[in-house]
Amino acid sequence: MIQAIVRWSVRHRVLVVGTTLALMVVGALVGMFLKFDALPDTTNNQVLVLTRAPGLTPEEVERLVTRPIEVGMGGLPGLIEQRSLSRYGISSVTAVFEDGVDTYRARQMVQERLTTMSFPPGVAAPELGPVTGGLGEIFHFTLDSPRRSPSELLELAQFKVAPMLRSVQGVVEVNTWGGD
Repeated sequence: MIQAIVRWSVRHRVLVVGTTLALMVVGALVGMFLKFDALPDTTNNQVLVLTRAPGLTPEEVERLVTRPIEVGMGGLPGLIEQRSLSRYGISSVTAVFEDGVDTYRARQMVQERLTTMSFPPGVAAPELGPVTGGLGEIFHFTLDSPRRSPSELLELAQFKVAPMLRSVQGVVEVNTWGGD
């Protein structure tokens, strides 16, 4: 079979070369107008709900905070699934919506449900996470100084550097960590 293809290609070499050149030109033209991203964001349509519950164990956070939020958000239009994580002092619930649901509409529906919920004393009001995808974290930096302690550098990062970065258009969130 391969011999037959090679023989035909040699006999009709002008046609083969012409077709190859035509395909190269078409490929170059299509490539010039092709829109692509080096790292496409394939994150699904989700809303993150974070709730601080200082002093509670993961079991208490699950029972008193996470589970009521999951039950309260059940039945939202377009809701596909919910994922949650309960840690010491914090609850994280991710509501995943169908791709056709507008992100801001999904956030509005979740916020409306959250305002009707009540939690034990000491538990902060739930907050929605920022509107970002899984590839939103794009820049890391460190502060280093021979004259300042790690806690002074953390304070500098939290109260000087982070507010300046938040004021830049397109920056959604700035997380600081470190210190002693």
